[in-house]
Amino acid sequence: MPKPTVTIKSTRPLREVSSTALRTLAGEIGVLQLEQVARAFRTGGQPSRKWKPLSKGRSDRVRDGKYQKGHRGVSYRRGGKPLIDNGLLRASFFMMAPQITKNGVSVSIRSSSYYAPYHQHGWRADPARMYFIPLTLKARRTHRTGADPADEGLISGEDYIIVRGGWEVPARPMIDYDDPANKKEVIDTVASVFGTLT
Repeated sequence: MPKPTVTIKSTRPLREVSSTALRTLAGEIGVLQLEQVARAFRTGGQPSRKWKPLSKGRSDRVRDGKYQKGHRGVSYRRGGKPLIDNGLLRASFFMMAPQITKNGVSVSIRSSSYYAPYHQHGWRADPARMYFIPLTLKARRTHRTGADPADEGLISGEDYIIVRGGWEVPARPMIDYDDPANKKEVIDTVASVFGTLT
C-alpha cells in the first residue's frame, strides 16, 4: 500500500505549540483521512473523479437465470459497486501513530490488505499467465490457487472462466490528496485546531 501521509509544517517554533495541540491535530487529520476513504467507497470514488465502473462480465446467452452451455457466464459482480465485494478492503484501513518532528507533525493511514496497492494504482495482468476469474460466489469462496476447479465441483463457463493476461485493472484511488475537496478538508481541519492559517 502506498504511504499516504499528511505533513503539516509549522511556521513558528514547535516550542510555541503545545504537545496536546499537536496530538489533537494529528488525531483530527487521521480521522479525516479515514472518513475520506470511507466516503470514496460509499460514493464510488473521489469528489472530482469517480471510479471506473466494473467490467460488464457479459453474456448474451443467459436464459431464465441459467447459463447456456458453451457460452461465457455472467459475473456475480455484474452491476455491483467497484471495490465492494465482501467489505474486507473497505475495513482494512487504519491510522498510524503520528510522528512529531522538529518541523511539524505527520499522520498516515495504511491498509492491511495486500491487494490495496493494485486497486489504488491500477495494474496490468501478465500476458504470459492464465488467470482464474470467478463468476459465482461459490467459485470465489471455493477455489484455491493451483487446484483443478473441476475437482472442486466448479463448472467452466458457469462458475468460472480461465483467461490469458494482458488486460488492465484501472486505478481506483481510495486515497487522493490531489483532489481539491480533500485538500480543502485537511486545511479546514488544521484551521479548526490552530485557528486561521496565514
